[in-house]
Amino acid sequence: MKRKLSILFAMILLFSILPAYQSHAASEPMVKVKLVNFLGNQSHITLEPQDTYSIKGKPETLHKGKSYILKVEGRKLSLYEDKKRIGSFKTLSVSPKKGSSRLSVNGRDYGGSFQFILENGSFVRPINTLSIEDYVKGVLPREMPPSWHIEAVKAQAVAARTYALRYGDKVINDTISYQVYGGADQQPASNKAVNLTRGEVMYYDGKLVDAVYSASNGGKTESNANAWSGKPLGYLKVKNDPYDPKMVWHTAFNKQQINLAGMDLKHPGEWWSKAKEKDQVIAENIKHWLRNNDYAGNEIKVVAIPNLSFSDKGSGGRVTKGSLAIQYLVKGKVDAKKRMVINKLELKNKPATTIRAILGNRQIRSYVIDNVSDSKNKLTIEGRGDGHGVGMSQYGAKQRAEAGQTYKDILGFYYDGAALSADYQPENAIPLPNKAGDKKLQTGKVNAIRLNLRTGPSMSFKVIGQLKKDQRVEILGKKGEWYKVQSGKQKGYVYEKYLSKEK
Repeated sequence: MKRKLSILFAMILLFSILPAYQSHAASEPMVKVKLVNFLGNQSHITLEPQDTYSIKGKPETLHKGKSYILKVEGRKLSLYEDKKRIGSFKTLSVSPKKGSSRLSVNGRDYGGSFQFILENGSFVRPINTLSIEDYVKGVLPREMPPSWHIEAVKAQAVAARTYALRYGDKVINDTISYQVYGGADQQPASNKAVNLTRGEVMYYDGKLVDAVYSASNGGKTESNANAWSGKPLGYLKVKNDPYDPKMVWHTAFNKQQINLAGMDLKHPGEWWSKAKEKDQVIAENIKHWLRNNDYAGNEIKVVAIPNLSFSDKGSGGRVTKGSLAIQYLVKGKVDAKKRMVINKLELKNKPATTIRAILGNRQIRSYVIDNVSDSKNKLTIEGRGDGHGVGMSQYGAKQRAEAGQTYKDILGFYYDGAALSADYQPENAIPLPNKAGDKKLQTGKVNAIRLNLRTGPSMSFKVIGQLKKDQRVEILGKKGEWYKVQSGKQKGYVYEKYLSKEK
């Protein structure tokens, strides 16, 4: 017995002098998010805590169930409970007593702690500091539908987490300039994807990946260098993406927006308020750009958009140059005879980014532009994709997941050569599978108003669904005069006459 005890004590002593084994994962990083998107610019905001919050440098606390007003007064922020002023601050910092607490800011709930600053001498600007996992849970429902296949949502979770952490201690915001963050407004399906990938981030050569993404790449990924100049990143390459649905779009607008025939340009007050552009959305986009560049505060009418063209495609198949002509009136701008001047904006061989900024990124959804047709009265732009096309295609991820790929397969294709870490750190990152050898998908488009999807290759088989005109499906094979196709998760047969194969 004595000998056993002495051995036991010796072992205890030995383990006490050995370094402790770190079995736990790396601590969870924090992110700082400036709240702009849902809040806007406000000179006063309402704060409603759902638990107790301490105020840095003050003995007072924010209490559960109470409502507080934080407003700009002079060069400081003043905090009120009812009409009683609690204090005046250059910067107000509040922290929850419990980690799970929520603070409502103008009706939207947020976790974590807060710093409130005076922005531009006029606005209250909250900066929300919270854990990366809670942040990603607030991002996912706004960046990808929670109802999509779980493997696609998991890929989105890893991309969103990696993208945010690459900024380190820098303050990001909650808009599309970074990622849309909605606070504690979360969804169970999205949260599941976050929990299943907890701590997982992507690295390349020991550095966090710039995990950018967009809705659709139009069938080919773009490189970061083509899109934004700068040093090419090895994991963001130009390559064909057979799973992207090649989202087709077109924009048409009138060349003549306002007919000035019969209008007295010496007396615009007689008609100015009644004259409306034929294409209001695109006209407002143009006016917004003009005000931001030369005509701040001016009233503007877009008279005509006579010319538009794009040119100089890069290796990613995207246009890089464009030309645009616009005719417009500026209220109050007249010639020597007191007649309103018809101003002309002539842009020739300018960056395509400038042309898109003028006309609007919802009117020109991507730089994959297939055709610009110029008829007598209209200009029509036809293109594919939605967004910059660099990194992950969200719709491509959806189709890959529905075809049986895992989130690691998806990430491995879109971030070529990246490695996946399970604990935020680069040391144990494992290379992602490379899907560069994806076989080319064969797709088809329904050319009938409605097309029955059947369980087998003849009219005698049961109808299990209906496809709509112009709906795209994946062609899996052919039996006689019938194609076997897949639409979403559903597989079946359609008659060949009513399906047009795509190249």
